[in-house]
Formats: sequence, structure tokens, C-alpha cells
Amino acid sequence: LLQRIRQLRHPKGRIVADVESRQSGVRREDRRWETHHAVSRWFPWVLVGADAVGTLAEATGFRLVSADEVADRSVVVLQAV
Repeated sequence: LLQRIRQLRHPKGRIVADVESRQSGVRREDRRWETHHAVSRWFPWVLVGADAVGTLAEATGFRLVSADEVADRSVVVLQAV
């Protein structure tokens, strides 16, 4: 996803994302959306822990600008290098 965002964003644009505060590393799982009226098909979902976002950012051509705690989540800002 970060590689695709890199292609789509403005050259000076930044990414603001929330990541898992209570998890470490990167974990993939399958999820689906459920409402009172419908249920989606299963789709792949990735959970990124706050401790892993810097490494993941660097691997995709970004750098971690900041990371702040908001409620029980970590909000990160990434900038292309």
C-alpha cells in the first residue's frame, strides 16, 4: 500500500496514518466488514505495530517524521525521501 501511495501522492505530500500501539511487528490477517444489512467477502488486512512503522517506511522510500499517541492509537507522519 505504501508503494502505491508513493506513486499517487504529491511530491511534497505526507502520509498521516494510525498504527497499532499495543502490537509489535507486522501481522497479516483476513477480515470482513459486517453491518446489520450486509457482510463483505474476506479480504487481506495488515496490522502494523508502532515499533515496526519506521522500518516499513524506509523499505518503501519514506522516512518517519513523527509518532504521537492519541487515545490508544499511535499516529505517524511519513515523508518521501
